[in-house]
Amino acid sequence: MLKKNKKIITLITLTIIFLYALFLRIYKIQEQSYWIDEAFTINAVLETIEKGYPLLDSGEYYSRALLNTYLTSASVSILGFNEFSTRIISLIFGVLSIYLIFLLSKKVFNTNIALLASFMTSFSYWQIAWSRQARMYTQLQFFFFLSIYLFNSLLEKFSYKKLVFLFLSTLAAILSHYFGYFLIVIYFSILTIKLLNNKEKILLFYQKVKTNKILSGFLLLLFFFLSYKLSKDFFTYILTKERNLFWEYINFIHYFFPVLYILALFGLAISLKAKPAKEKASHILLGLSFFIPFLTISLVSDLKMFRYLFFITPLIFIFFSFFIDYISKKTRWKNLSFILLSFLIIILSSSLNIRVFNFKPISHYYLEPLTPQSNFKGAYKKILDNGFDENKIIISPYSALDRIYLKRSDYCLAMSLHNDQKSKNKIKERDYYNNTPHIFKKEELEEIINKNSGYIMIDYMAIQGRLKQEIIDYIFKQELIFKDEYQLNNQVWVFKF
Repeated sequence: MLKKNKKIITLITLTIIFLYALFLRIYKIQEQSYWIDEAFTINAVLETIEKGYPLLDSGEYYSRALLNTYLTSASVSILGFNEFSTRIISLIFGVLSIYLIFLLSKKVFNTNIALLASFMTSFSYWQIAWSRQARMYTQLQFFFFLSIYLFNSLLEKFSYKKLVFLFLSTLAAILSHYFGYFLIVIYFSILTIKLLNNKEKILLFYQKVKTNKILSGFLLLLFFFLSYKLSKDFFTYILTKERNLFWEYINFIHYFFPVLYILALFGLAISLKAKPAKEKASHILLGLSFFIPFLTISLVSDLKMFRYLFFITPLIFIFFSFFIDYISKKTRWKNLSFILLSFLIIILSSSLNIRVFNFKPISHYYLEPLTPQSNFKGAYKKILDNGFDENKIIISPYSALDRIYLKRSDYCLAMSLHNDQKSKNKIKERDYYNNTPHIFKKEELEEIINKNSGYIMIDYMAIQGRLKQEIIDYIFKQELIFKDEYQLNNQVWVFKF
């Protein structure tokens, strides 16, 4: 009877968490403006609806996040084109991930840990924010954790049915984002660890191979060659990089998950001391599921795209929850201690950074420092209200946004989104998304303005070294008709000529 009541309480608690998490994610989801990366996804979606596959006007095939492109295309086809229909796929996977975190945590640890981990995932500011974007990151997260769950289950008891589902889930993760390939590395690492721990199999394999000197010699050479090649290429790249962003990513974790990540590390360390080999293997799997992507991204990435870490951050909540559960079990009042400790540390982390958790509905979310979230919607509305027709042209750095809000793009200011010389050298004559001609020089811009009438839309990111100063100075000499400077580093201006 007690066990049945506990299940009912768990179900009710999880349902309340789930429903409120859904409410926070769906609340005024259509209000915040699209930003640049969302525009990239939506352009691919519009082309897919029109042509059946994401062939851009430039002739390029948008192969990134194919599964997300097709699912969003289906959503738009059914619900019509609007912010809700383009963001609903991300919202669905974001909410489903909460339940998946619960299932995984419960399977590997226990119900208390599962509830706390799913609670933290539900109300994580970052988790909510990215569940409201027309991007692929929540979808990647869902299939990543589903694959980890299935792989762990497969290790416990093999079946071909599980293997098929694991293959499909892994494929879905890869088709959601190329970070899905991390799963293959994780699988290989875990299987290698299990093999190394099984001395009998290693000895048997050695006895079979050593009798065939040609085969054994070939395998040995292949192993050393691949190890040398991969290690050499990886470490050469790391050591010769112009800048290493490892500590930038560490600082980001420190900023967005204060206290939590430190206690999560303690939780991981304690969990690896688990005595049953079966439990320890699951703990190692979760640990590697965080550290393999984190170390690779932070060491290899040339860009401070902290969103790349989004899909693995619930693992911080899982190991944090394990640590709290471990400490609570050392006390007399286990459940009460678990609740109080959880509450106190969540309050503490929130006091250190107001964007760790969010419990109230808000319409606008901040993503990260280098993500331009200007009020593009307001800027384009001003252009339309001021009069925009076939006799007017639009000039901006973002042809993808032009097409969404104005239904077309005319001229694109040549700009590197990554703001490095290598990227600037790769800018072509025409834009990748809409085949819009690029403007490289001030003289070209001046000539176009003298022959036409229309508008220039420009934002803070564009003027921070990405455009030539002479072009910026010339633009700011035009008639200013709109400016939104409410958010620092997210300002946007519209000029009329």
